[in-house]
Amino acid sequence: MKALALPFSLFLFACGSTAPSVEPTVTPPPVPSVATEITQETIETEVDAWLAANASGYAIEQTEGELTQHCPVGVNCDASFTYFAVMNRAAGLYLSFDGDALNNMTLEGLREHVSYLNFNRQLMTRGDWVVQLVELSPIDKANITIESFENGVITLVGTSARARLIGTNTTPECEPMADGPMADGCGFSRIVDLPITVRVSMAIPSEGLDCSGDTSGDHCG
Repeated sequence: MKALALPFSLFLFACGSTAPSVEPTVTPPPVPSVATEITQETIETEVDAWLAANASGYAIEQTEGELTQHCPVGVNCDASFTYFAVMNRAAGLYLSFDGDALNNMTLEGLREHVSYLNFNRQLMTRGDWVVQLVELSPIDKANITIESFENGVITLVGTSARARLIGTNTTPECEPMADGPMADGCGFSRIVDLPITVRVSMAIPSEGLDCSGDTSGDHCG
């Protein structure tokens, strides 16, 4: 009869020897799946939903912080300068008066000399996408109501019927070349019919800013 061939480990066991130990196979845990990339189509769908939810209007209200004067380098922005501009970069607000406002820092004086209001509001961030709401054109004097000016705090309301929505993909791959167009899938811009109310109640400076000499800091430029 032909001998039955045994595996080597069973042969050793049959001969009374101990089979060599074998390290157990360890199955690595599953690698978490990478989050699905948010495409321009996805973010625009979210923007559509936001617009539908705010079809009756959107309010921007800012009561924290202060408005600080902004002045070009090399200029003394006192009462003799052509304009008096204040801003809060974090809040995305820029408010401009003609220069005579500094000669009459009263409620009536500010009402008389106000020029326009700009806003830039970050609405949402999703992955590498940032969506901002900005004015289509500055809110002009006719649409700005200065309600009060007390203890250095100005309270005003600006209204606009239209705005611009800007979506930007911030990945390095979407960095536009100098003076070049943005690549497909890297951004969008929409003009929307949307009632906007901007309400501001913030401290405002009452003296000019001299940027003709030392221009260090954030307010000269």
